[in-house]
Amino acid sequence: MALVLAVPGTALAAPGDLDPTFGPDGRVTTPITGYAEGHDIARQTDGKLVVVGVSEAGFALARYDANGSLDPGFGGDGIVTSDFGGGSHSANAVAIQPSDGKIVVAGTTEVIAEEGGGCCFFSVARYNTDGSLDTGFGDGGLVRVDEFGGSADGADVAVQPDGRIVAAGKGGGGGFALVRLGTDGGLDPTLGGDGAVVAGFTPTSPQDAGGTARGMALQPDGKIVSVGYVGNTAFDIGVARYNSNGTLDTTFSGDGMVTADFGGTEFGNAVAVQPDGKIVAAGSGGAGFAVLRYNADGSPDAGFGTGGRTSVNAPGDGGIAYGLALQQNGKIVLAGRADDPNSSEANDFGLARLNVNGTVDTGFGGDGFVVTGFNDFDEARGVLVQPDGKIVAAGYWCGLRLRARPLPGLATVPRRPSRGRTCR
Repeated sequence: MALVLAVPGTALAAPGDLDPTFGPDGRVTTPITGYAEGHDIARQTDGKLVVVGVSEAGFALARYDANGSLDPGFGGDGIVTSDFGGGSHSANAVAIQPSDGKIVVAGTTEVIAEEGGGCCFFSVARYNTDGSLDTGFGDGGLVRVDEFGGSADGADVAVQPDGRIVAAGKGGGGGFALVRLGTDGGLDPTLGGDGAVVAGFTPTSPQDAGGTARGMALQPDGKIVSVGYVGNTAFDIGVARYNSNGTLDTTFSGDGMVTADFGGTEFGNAVAVQPDGKIVAAGSGGAGFAVLRYNADGSPDAGFGTGGRTSVNAPGDGGIAYGLALQQNGKIVLAGRADDPNSSEANDFGLARLNVNGTVDTGFGGDGFVVTGFNDFDEARGVLVQPDGKIVAAGYWCGLRLRARPLPGLATVPRRPSRGRTCR
């Protein structure tokens, strides 16, 4: 796992500079036995930071004090892993319950069948503030959503003001999946009749079928917005909006869905709702980081970029935006992967900031981008903006071709070799 903390701009530092009060130099890495990836980050009301991801032992969580040190009040050493049995498990998103500070995690758990391999389930877990599983939630702290069947995936999660939990991801047969749980982990029948819905984009052509949701946001009026990608071979960014009862909101683009094509293969990974009701979505497309903004009725916002969209090329050879956060002044912060122009198998943490109108904020990092290297392959996955304006990004790094080459003062976190993949 890896974190960076960037300064928003003070008399002593330029916007985008690493914050030296966080970790040894604005960067923190956390080794977890075997391998580890950081997938998302959330901030508690006391300023502590919770990062979730995947490890060899299953769900991985780490909690940090505001200065970047691990919090020993969480799991004894600041790190918690959860092996739910049956196979590999990945925590993909995290949210903090505002009422009691409990930690809600969405992801995927694998159940190995007696014959023929495993099956992955859309799952939600809840932890107490000390890092122990909340046994009053679901089955010992875990809910597996059987309604979506196997090959499903939980990608994002949020907590409603009334304490109910909403999670989005992929259904077992494809399509944008949405689930809502009560405070005890039981499925909430007021969403879709049984607590779970799957929406497939209208198959006007083969590439518009199905879909996979990767990000989600709640509106103040209770509506739910999700973003992801649609298609079978050529993918486009898809955005859907639901009413609180799980039906598609027909006041959004007529049928509750919009797609965006940048002329290639695109993925939607994150979404946020502005205070004025406009919807910002981010992912990959065009030159690199792809960003779209829609009016509340689903029409492209003509005051953003060109026709409601922009594509920002990271320094080097493109990239992918995985995380999105809004500043109080309306500027948009993106986090993801900035490809290394000197190597087809290397990249860095990439942060970008856009002005309200979608232009690149050249006051951030000098050209709108901040690139932070940890090792050969670095990727930011989650990002947030603190109340003081500082930006925190979480992700992971590893050595080129599964080599772990430590930088001075940084711990080694090798990737999982058993999947037979390179770091890319």
